This record gives sequence, structure tokens and C-alpha cells, in this order.
Amino acid sequence: MSVSQRNQHGLQPARQRQEGLTVIELMVVLAVTAIMTTIIISSFNTATQVYRLNGAALRIAGDIRYARSLSVGNSGIYGVHWGGDPNEMSPPGPSYYRLEKNTGTTCSWPAVADTVNSNANVITNWSDLSVEFPGITIASIVDNASNVHGGAAFDSWGASSNPCTGVTYPVTITVTNTSGVTKTIEVRSAGRVKSL
Repeated sequence: MSVSQRNQHGLQPARQRQEGLTVIELMVVLAVTAIMTTIIISSFNTATQVYRLNGAALRIAGDIRYARSLSVGNSGIYGVHWGGDPNEMSPPGPSYYRLEKNTGTTCSWPAVADTVNSNANVITNWSDLSVEFPGITIASIVDNASNVHGGAAFDSWGASSNPCTGVTYPVTITVTNTSGVTKTIEVRSAGRVKSL
């Protein structure tokens, strides 16, 4: 080694370190980033499903309360009719429901094909939950004796009433998402509507 390559103390300079990352370091960083991204996306999707389910349940409970309010305010029988009603010939589907008025003291609800334009007793057209809340459906509407019902109705006093069949209260409306997670809405005989 020549004298010119030595520093002032007579020592050889340290080998200069090259800047940058090795391929292994880069692979480790990419692997950690991929794992973190997967965890974050999975958590986001789960949270989104929960928010949709809660939002749908709150909307249905609000519409049931609105039907009760109409019953008291207009002295009639109003209710929420489920599109998955097993008593109908061709229901629109389990993610649908609408608000209706019963035209008499017996089971006199509007026909499934009726709309707000064709029948004054149809308060709202069929509302499809899956449009506003993708993946959400109404799984069932059953009473305490596990009898399937087509909805929830109220009399002019605001009490829960079903002019078509007998009911063992409470009536439970189960809302579900594509993962099978459920949320329930309970309608008591006195007309109380509670989202559980």
C-alpha cells in the first residue's frame, strides 16, 4: 500500500459502506407490508359488515315504529309487511319489506303487486335492504312459539296486533348478513319495539 492511501495517523481508511438495501432486506419489508395490509383489509371488511347489519336493523326498527305511529295517529291498523312472507303466493324476496294499512278488521292487506300509486293502503313501495345495505336480509319473523309471521302490525292504541293469525309475543325479527351474523328486533304486545 502506498503512502498516499494512508491517512494522517498512518492507518488505512475504513472500507466505505455502500448505501441501499440488500435484496433480503427488501423482501422482508415487502412481506411485513403485505401481512399488515391483509390484516387491515380484513378488519375493515368485518367492521363494514357489522355497520351494515346494525344500520339495517335500526332502519327496520325505525320503520316499525313509524307504522305504530301511523296506527295511533290515523286510528287504524298499520304494519310492516315482509317480502319473505311464506303466506304470500309470490313474495318479492327476503330483503324486501314495506309499510301497509289493513283495510278492515280481518286480514285485509294490500296485494303484493300493489304500489303506492295503485292502492292508497300501500304506505311505501317495497324497500330492498340489499340496495342500501349490501348482503343484508331479513332471515325470519317469528313469535315466541316459533310461528312464522309476515310482519308486525299495530292497532289504533299502538299495541301490537295481528288480524290474520294468533301471535304469542314477543315477535322477533332476525336480520342477517352474508357471514351469518344476526341482529334481532323485538316487538312486544304493548307495541314496544326494541333493537337487541
